[in-house]
Amino acid sequence: MKNALKRFFSREAEEGNIPNRELTGHAVALAGQNLTYAFIGGWMFYFCTNILKIGSKKVGIITGIFRVWDAVNDPIVGGYADKRKSKPGEKLRPYLRYIPVPLGIFSALLFMNFGWGETAAIVYFIIIYLIWDTLYSFQDVGIWGIVAIASPHSSEHLRMAQTARIGASTGSLLVGLFPLILGAKEQMGLTEGQLFMICGIVCGLGGELLTLTAAGTKERVQKEPEEKESLWEGILMLRHNRILLTMAVAQILGALSPVIPAIYFFKYGVGTVEFFGKELNGETLMFFFQIASGFPSAVALFAAKKLANKLGGAKNIFLLAKSANAAARVCAYFVGFNTPGQIGAVALLLAAASFPDGATSIAKTSLWCDSIDYVEWKTGKRTEGISFSMQNFLSKMSSGITLFINGLMLDRLGYKEAFGLLGQPARFYKYQWPIYILGPVVGEVLFLLPVLTIRYTKETKERVESELAARRAALNALPDESPVAGAHQKT
Repeated sequence: MKNALKRFFSREAEEGNIPNRELTGHAVALAGQNLTYAFIGGWMFYFCTNILKIGSKKVGIITGIFRVWDAVNDPIVGGYADKRKSKPGEKLRPYLRYIPVPLGIFSALLFMNFGWGETAAIVYFIIIYLIWDTLYSFQDVGIWGIVAIASPHSSEHLRMAQTARIGASTGSLLVGLFPLILGAKEQMGLTEGQLFMICGIVCGLGGELLTLTAAGTKERVQKEPEEKESLWEGILMLRHNRILLTMAVAQILGALSPVIPAIYFFKYGVGTVEFFGKELNGETLMFFFQIASGFPSAVALFAAKKLANKLGGAKNIFLLAKSANAAARVCAYFVGFNTPGQIGAVALLLAAASFPDGATSIAKTSLWCDSIDYVEWKTGKRTEGISFSMQNFLSKMSSGITLFINGLMLDRLGYKEAFGLLGQPARFYKYQWPIYILGPVVGEVLFLLPVLTIRYTKETKERVESELAARRAALNALPDESPVAGAHQKT
C-alpha cells in the first residue's frame, strides 16, 4: 500500500501529463474553495433574513444585484489575467498564492452579527461582500483557468476536471452537514447566530487556507499575450467561442426557475416528521433527505469520464441529466411528501435522477477546455483567463437571478422573517411543495433548448487537438530569434 501511494504521488509529467500530486493538491484546493463558496451561496440568504432580520424582498434585490455585478466583473478579471505580462509559468499561479488568506478573513466576516438594525446591517453586508467578491473573482479565475494550461492534452483536461470536481463536490458535501448541525442547536446550547459565526470561520477561513495547495500546479502551456491587444479586445475574443456562448445562454435560461431555498420548505413546509418512532425537525430531515437523494451524484463523479465516452460526449451527459431530473420531479409531485413512505419514495426518485446529474459539472469543465483549444485553433490565441472567468460569470449571474427570484417568491408568498415557524400566512405553507419540487423543472427544460444546438463532434475535437499539436511542435523547432508567423486556420 505504501509503495502504491509513493508511485501515485511521484508520477512524472511526461509529454504534458499532469503528476498525481498536482491533481491531488488541486482537488484539495477545490474542496476548500467550495467549502467556502457553498456555505456562502447556500446560507447567506437565510442568514440575512433570519439572523440579520433583513426583509426577504430586500435581501433578494441586494444579493441579486451583487451577484450580477459579481458576474460582470469576472470577464474583466479574466481579460486582465490574459493581458497581464507574467513570467513563464506564472500567469495564474500568483492568484493561488496570495488571495486565500484575505479572502478567508472576509468570508468569515460575512457571517458576523453585531446586533445592529436593518439599515446598519445592510451597509455592513454591502461593504464586506464587495471586498469578498473582488478577491474571489481573482482566485476563481486562477483555480479553474489553470486546468486548461496544466497540460496541452484534452484527455488530461478531462482527467484534471474530474479530480477537481470530485474535490469541489467534497467541499460542498461537507456544507451539507450544516442542516444537521442547525437542527441540533438546542442540544448544543447555541443560538442560530452563534452557529453561523462558528461555521463561517470554519468554512470561510478554514476552507480558503486549504486552497493554498493549488499553488503547486504547474502551467505547461505557455503563450504570452500580444502587446498590441487591449483588455477589451481580449474580451471580444469570446465571439469566436461558439461552445461557450451556447452554454452561456443555456445557464442563464436554466436559472429562470420559480424557486425558494430548500431550508424554507423543510423548516416551514414540512416541519416535524416521525421516522421509526423518532421525531425529526425540518432541518434534520433536510440533511438526511439530501444525503439520500444526492448520494448517487457523488458516485457519478468517479464515473464521469466513462459515462461521457459511453454516451458519445459531454453534451449528451447534459441531455440525459436534465431530462431525468425533470421527469423524476414531475413523478415526485404526484407521489406527495406527507408521510415517511412518500418522503422515502421521492428521495429514491431524485436519487435515481441525480446519478447522471453528478457528471454535468465535469462535462461542463471539459467542454470549456475544448472551447479554449477550439479558439486557439481558430485564432492562434489562448484565452484561459477570459474563458474561465465566463464560467464564473455564468455561475454568479445565474446565482444572482436565482437569489432575486428567491426574494420575490418569498415576498409574494407573504413570508415574514419575524413571524417564526407557525406565524406565516396560509398561502406560504400551501405552495411550498409545488414550488420546491416543480420549480426546478422549468429551468431544466429551458437549459436544454440551446444545448441541443451544440455541434462539436468527436472527429472535430480530434482534428483540433492534432493540428494544435503540430503547430506547437513547429513553433518549438524554430530558433528563438525567429519571428512567428500569424497564419491561423479557420473553419
